[in-house]
Amino acid sequence: MGIVNDNLFPKIHHVYYRAGLGFLFLLLIVVSVVLLNRNVFADSSNNRSNHVITIYDNGDEKTIISPASTVSEALSDADITLSDYDSVDPGRNSAIVNGANVITIHRARTIVVRDGTRDIRVITAARANAEIATAAGVKIYAEDRTEIAPIDDVLASGGAGLTLTIQRAKVVNLRLYGQDMQVRTQSKTVADFLKEKHIKLGKDDGMNVVDTAPITDRMELQIWRNGIQTITTTETIPFDTKIVRDPTMKIGYRQVQTLGQDGQKTVIYEVEMRDNQEVNRAKISEVVTVGVVQQVEIIGTKVDLPPGSHADWMSSAGIPTSDQGYVNYIFSHESGWRPNAKNPSGKYVGLGQTSPSTLSRACPNWESDPICQIIFFDGYAKSRYGSWEKAYNFWTQRGWW
Repeated sequence: MGIVNDNLFPKIHHVYYRAGLGFLFLLLIVVSVVLLNRNVFADSSNNRSNHVITIYDNGDEKTIISPASTVSEALSDADITLSDYDSVDPGRNSAIVNGANVITIHRARTIVVRDGTRDIRVITAARANAEIATAAGVKIYAEDRTEIAPIDDVLASGGAGLTLTIQRAKVVNLRLYGQDMQVRTQSKTVADFLKEKHIKLGKDDGMNVVDTAPITDRMELQIWRNGIQTITTTETIPFDTKIVRDPTMKIGYRQVQTLGQDGQKTVIYEVEMRDNQEVNRAKISEVVTVGVVQQVEIIGTKVDLPPGSHADWMSSAGIPTSDQGYVNYIFSHESGWRPNAKNPSGKYVGLGQTSPSTLSRACPNWESDPICQIIFFDGYAKSRYGSWEKAYNFWTQRGWW
């Protein structure tokens, strides 16, 4: 054996010591990067903005705070399940918007549609009688009458809880001044029918039955005028919409209670001809052949504002304390701090009063979302005047901004 050099061992130990420190340092860096990435991922997932979502489930109200991006996600967060027959407004794949959201669920019901001697069983979420009939494959005319009522014996009806009974109008085959048409009516006599359809007989008019004759289904009714040339036109009668405001439902709630239906009328003119040219025309009759059904819509008017004072709202919207006095002065004079304020003409709305279409584009739920409105008017003040102070100075000089 050769001579062992003891001075070599301290150097070897020193090399291993330094290598160990380097390894530990490298391990610490790797762990730090992993933890940082996890924190970043967690932060990014937690930074999803929350929405206030009100859900009406067959009339029951439930409000949740959720980061859901679609209606389906929101219902899942609220532990609400739907059947294939249930309907949702807006649709299940509709996007959740910033601010307040309203979701309306109509639960499907089993209904027996009774049309004469026919009973048709249908499962549907429809609420309007005409829509229920359509779901059962039954056409309803404007002159038909419908009535929905609960069933006393649910077991005997196979689980159906409601009956929709249709009272059909009678069909009259009418020949009016040479024009053939089918007209539906609930009138009992010919006289009642003529009055209902606004048909006034002239002194030279004739009729194939007496006016006291009862109306029967598919009866033939003829009215003529001798020696007169007539022409006939068919015109559409558009339906109108009646809005019923419900203060118990939040803004954004909407339900069509009765579905609108256009009508149709036949207009008959008496024409005077001379040398094969029309020299005079007079309307002698106008008959509504298809009745108009007025659409009835229920909309919510209840406003739930975010908690806190006006100063809290301004702070949430990013208005610095130095500007809040100017903002408060303008909003106090423009709207009295009422987010759903409207001027008498209805042309200007909101905290700072702008056009409804402009504010709706910026804040879809503007009537119940003052914070979004403040952000919108903050941009307006700075883009038009340069600052809230200058906007305030303009307002005090002109009385508007």
